[in-house]
Amino acid sequence: MPLKDLEARRLHDKQRHSTPKFLARRSELGKQQRLKNGESIRAYHRAYYAAHKEKIRTERAQYQREYDKTKRKPDPENKRAWNRNREARQRGAKIRDFTAEQWRDMKTHYGYRCVYCGKKTIALTQDHITPLNKGGNHTLSNIVPACKPCNSKKSIGPVLKPIQPLLL
Repeated sequence: MPLKDLEARRLHDKQRHSTPKFLARRSELGKQQRLKNGESIRAYHRAYYAAHKEKIRTERAQYQREYDKTKRKPDPENKRAWNRNREARQRGAKIRDFTAEQWRDMKTHYGYRCVYCGKKTIALTQDHITPLNKGGNHTLSNIVPACKPCNSKKSIGPVLKPIQPLLL
């Protein structure tokens, strides 16, 4: 029995199309269609890309510029934090919740000084007390600010002198 009221029909369709059974069936039909017509679909997409290559490239570049403006470009420190988090993930750190804001607060708390030699510098590096490749995490309690020479000297060995990590 068709629904005559347009809003009632839309609500009915929305509810029906969001059921797991319907979604599974639609997914399965899509897979079958792609298997059956895969080569013709790929040929269509290749032809479309060849005909509209410049338009697609400019749209992708525009999207990337907009993404960079909103996500990473405004604050270089946020981009560095994002890269450090990615590096920690690649090195197998289980917990990676250290943020750019926490790093700024930590440097301020230590007075922009290296925890090992006490040298005051703006260019501090994040030193992991327990190195990432030895099972350390990328967290507030495992990171201290260190100058580049001290961080390089420590490398993956033990800490150069006893320190109290920042526990907030």
